[in-house]
Amino acid sequence: MPLRSRHLSLAVLFALLVAALPVAQPVFAASFVVNSLADSDDGNCTTSTGGCTLREAINAANANAGADTITFSLSGTIAPNSQLPDLSGGGDTIDAGTAHNIVLSARIWRQQVRRPMACVSHRRTIRFVAW
Repeated sequence: MPLRSRHLSLAVLFALLVAALPVAQPVFAASFVVNSLADSDDGNCTTSTGGCTLREAINAANANAGADTITFSLSGTIAPNSQLPDLSGGGDTIDAGTAHNIVLSARIWRQQVRRPMACVSHRRTIRFVAW
């Protein structure tokens, strides 16, 4: 086999191998807006009125691979009926902002659990939320 033909065969083989490699999918961060003070979870964190509780937003952020942000469109007290889900996404932020007063009531925690939620990942931020 001539040298030129061998180089061409190797180039074609290399191109086929590169084309067969999986393409990495980009990871996108998401924003979730808590618009309900209720403590429920129907599995959907939606933008409809009352469609996203803190529990739903945390679960949605944990299910998403990016560094997500959870914000609030209302002020008030959230009284969870049980411990909130652990915040496990890397780089996630829960931010009530300076325009909203959010308080997590510890009433139920004193009876059942010792902590409101755990942050089990690195690089996460919780701002302007009192408990």
